[in-house]
Amino acid sequence: MLKAFSIVLLAIFGGMVVVFLNPDFFLKNKINYENIVLHSGGKISLKAEDVLRDVYSRLKSFKLFDSNQKYDVYIMKSFGQYGFFARFSKESYVWVNPLNGKILVARADFENNKAYRKGCDVVRRVDAVLTKGIVLSVLRNKLGFLKYIALKEWKKQGIAERVAGETELFLTSELCEKRQDMNFLHYQYMMAVDTLMKGENMDVKDVLNAKDSFEGVKRKFERRYCR
Repeated sequence: MLKAFSIVLLAIFGGMVVVFLNPDFFLKNKINYENIVLHSGGKISLKAEDVLRDVYSRLKSFKLFDSNQKYDVYIMKSFGQYGFFARFSKESYVWVNPLNGKILVARADFENNKAYRKGCDVVRRVDAVLTKGIVLSVLRNKLGFLKYIALKEWKKQGIAERVAGETELFLTSELCEKRQDMNFLHYQYMMAVDTLMKGENMDVKDVLNAKDSFEGVKRKFERRYCR
């Protein structure tokens, strides 16, 4: 009896893992643009292809981007569904599953090029959020599971935000303000990566291997912008 019960539990657990790793079961609709596959549970807007065109154009400038690698992007139906799949990052706009590199987006409005996250009034551009997610997936694929997990968050998010290029959220004059929100922190991460790449002539591989701490790089851009 105990053995049978254990088998049932293992089967349930295995089923949950399969579902967790494959949002495809719930998001049946999809369109392809180049090597990007966009999945959705509802009808996909005709404007989605225009957004993906902008995303792909931006990604081509990223040296680590592999045009032969398929990138699966999943647009969630609700914040609740996003919270189930992205349970370790429920209040983000986009999350990449480190186990398989699949990209999950909390909520997207392609008609108006807007992206949303739970508990935040700041609306971001869909093209920027998708670009960021795919860059994170590129890093995961290049580094592998363990190195991706171990990569400093400021490098991971900073590189992705720099490629996404959504600089209009904040002004450089705001860099030295004391804020706790995630958007502002990721903006600072982006500026830290930008400081290394522009100020010290590093490429993305140099940044990944750099020994600098975020606080150390932050002091460098504060000397420039904080007066």
